[in-house]
Amino acid sequence: MKYKEERTYKGFEVWFHALQMTFKMHLYIVLSILLIQFLAVLLYWILLRPDELILVLRAFFSFSYLHMIKALKFFVMKSLFIFLLAQVTWLLYPMLLARFKVKAREIMKDEHLRGSQLITEEELKSLVMKRIEEEYRRYRENAKGGEK
Repeated sequence: MKYKEERTYKGFEVWFHALQMTFKMHLYIVLSILLIQFLAVLLYWILLRPDELILVLRAFFSFSYLHMIKALKFFVMKSLFIFLLAQVTWLLYPMLLARFKVKAREIMKDEHLRGSQLITEEELKSLVMKRIEEEYRRYRENAKGGEK
């Protein structure tokens, strides 16, 4: 009797969960970058053009449709220009992906250490070779000491 039965759905669950998490990660990154772009537009209006913002708001709330349309058109065109200038923030996308990849490697390394394999084959081989070299060096030193 097997300790664990192999089930097809387990592989599907792992694959589907990884797909969901990948989609979620990309969605969060895209939404964060868009939020940064909108904040850049907002900061532009508040910090650099507060007088124009007040004029736009005054014209928009003047209840004159002609003034409202002109103010809205001016505001949207100027905001769109700043939004397009803030496209530089999309350079964060590959940097964030690289950061998450490095973090994933660190997590997987630690998780692997908790499992049945404490070290990799290469590390074991290097430790064994180092130990053999030390023993051989001691043997040679003892052999030379015995000749004297």
